[in-house]
Amino acid sequence: MKNLEAIFLDRDGVLNEDSDNYIRSVEDVSVYPFVSKALKKLTDLGLKIFITSNQSAISRGYFTEETNSDIFKKIISDSEKDNGKITDFYYCPHLPTDNCNCRKPKSGMFLQAAKEYKFDINNSVYVGDSVCDWETAKNLGIPFYLVETGYGIETAETIKKEKNIEVKTWKNLKVVVESFTQSSERRAKSTKKKNNK
Repeated sequence: MKNLEAIFLDRDGVLNEDSDNYIRSVEDVSVYPFVSKALKKLTDLGLKIFITSNQSAISRGYFTEETNSDIFKKIISDSEKDNGKITDFYYCPHLPTDNCNCRKPKSGMFLQAAKEYKFDINNSVYVGDSVCDWETAKNLGIPFYLVETGYGIETAETIKKEKNIEVKTWKNLKVVVESFTQSSERRAKSTKKKNNK
C-alpha cells in the first residue's frame, strides 16, 4: 500500500501465544520471539501501531479490568524490547450478546484509533488469526494479513469451507513485516531512479 499510515494487530495469536482458556494472568503471557524485532521495523517505517482485541473474559468474570491492564502492559513491554513502539491499544470487554459497537467484527475500536490519531482508516492494514479478524477487515474495507500463528491455519480452512474463499496466509508477523519493508525499499529505489533521469 503506497500511503500506509497505520497497522492494526490482533493480540492473542499474533503477538503472543493464545489459549483456549483465555490469557488470564501475566504468568500466561508468552510473546513470540520474533515480535520485538518486527515491531522495531514497523516503527522505523514510521507507522502507527495499534493492538485491537476482544476481551469478553472480563465480562465473563474470568479476570478484572486491573488484571487485563497488567496483561496488556506485560505484552507491550515484551513486544517493545527492541525499541519498537506500540502507539496505543484498544480492547472490547463486552459479551457478544451486549451488541456493542466496539466488539470485532464491528469497527468501533479501529475508527476510534483513526479519529484519535488523525489518520485515514483506508491507509491502514490489519493482521489477525481468526475469522472474526478477517470479517473485521472486510467490514472496514482494508487489506488483511492472516498469520498462521494462533488459529490462522484453522481460520484459512474454515473460510475456504464455509465461504469458498481462498485466503492467503503468512507464516507469522515477522514475514508480514518483511513484505512491508521490501515494498518500501522497492519504492525508494524506484523514486531514486526517477530522480536520476
